Amino acid sequence: MFLSPNCIIIMLSKIAQLIPTLLFIYSIVKYIETNDIMYIYLLIGQVINEYINVHIKRRLSKTSIQYFLRPKTEYDCDFPHEKKTNPIGMPSGHSQQVSFFVSALYFYEGKKWTFGKKIAMLALMCVQGYHRYTTGCHTVPQIGVGLGTGILFARIYTIMMPIPEES
Repeated sequence: MFLSPNCIIIMLSKIAQLIPTLLFIYSIVKYIETNDIMYIYLLIGQVINEYINVHIKRRLSKTSIQYFLRPKTEYDCDFPHEKKTNPIGMPSGHSQQVSFFVSALYFYEGKKWTFGKKIAMLALMCVQGYHRYTTGCHTVPQIGVGLGTGILFARIYTIMMPIPEES
């Protein structure tokens, strides 16, 4: 039994939509598996990063600038059977979450990363952004600002919350 290319694309699109949630779960599972405090730090950072995204969108919703709005789609991107609840798409929360996670993980353990892992993590960020663009959920600038905000917050967060040295 072979899957059609269209079926595979739809399946990958659904998986890409869940990437931020999967990274959140990954942090919990890795902490349970390894007992490494870094994963708790990543988890806390992900929660704070999401709060920052919601706060930015709440502030921007008070403006009338069209540039911040999502592309014209009638239905919510994350819940396709529901009417859109938040028309503000700047910055892309999905892109911000993924770029925060990848960047914070890199800032915490980057010296251990192989070239292949760097490419895979960069691809993960690109796939997420591409998915949000092709589904009409965000514009390219919204995705770019989401990526930049996630990376910037990851850098600030990892400087302010260094992993304690084991004694």
